[in-house]
Amino acid sequence: MDFYQINIDDRIVLSESLTASVGAEFGEILEENNLGAAQFFTNSVDTKTTGLDVIASYPTELFDGNLNLTAAMSFMNTDVEQVNSVSSLIPGEQIFNDTQVLRLEEGQPSEKATLSGDWTRDAWNVNLALNYFGPVEGQAFTGVRHEWDGKWLTDLSVGYDFTSNLNVRVGANNLFDTYPDEWGSAGSPFSDAGFKYGWETFPFGINGGYYYARLNYTF
Repeated sequence: MDFYQINIDDRIVLSESLTASVGAEFGEILEENNLGAAQFFTNSVDTKTTGLDVIASYPTELFDGNLNLTAAMSFMNTDVEQVNSVSSLIPGEQIFNDTQVLRLEEGQPSEKATLSGDWTRDAWNVNLALNYFGPVEGQAFTGVRHEWDGKWLTDLSVGYDFTSNLNVRVGANNLFDTYPDEWGSAGSPFSDAGFKYGWETFPFGINGGYYYARLNYTF
């Protein structure tokens, strides 16, 4: 079990996409350089992250083989405590606005869990893992907060060692082809424009299941 707290002053973050609406002087700079918007990395926020990691394992026997069971859980929370700006042209709340604050605080799961079993008997090996990713939130440029539910994903693989050098393994990552929730009504105009899913906050991607067969030879 590990508990941690990480305080970062002047954390490097990616700014909001800034347009001429920021102010006349900034708009002139954009126009002089033939730019419609500017976005850049900046030491703009102070953050505090607290978390707890817990892991437990249990070895046992099953079907004349060795079975290792593992449970791991992670809880994390990040707070943006202050937004800073050293620019006289751009206020801090515009450099890193509410959308960016929400992405940093709620754009990654605050809870994660893994339940796994690894079974070995002679040349055989089977690995099964259940992975949970907690809910996330985002609002893109609409200003409307949207929450995507947490999801369980299943990974399964079966391997066989022909020799100490030759191994075959078949398996699946995201066995049941689980996808994030789609944009709801709060996602408009993204769903209307053809964006089925969000693009910033999904920890397991939007590509669904991945299935494979591998033949490995070690020299």
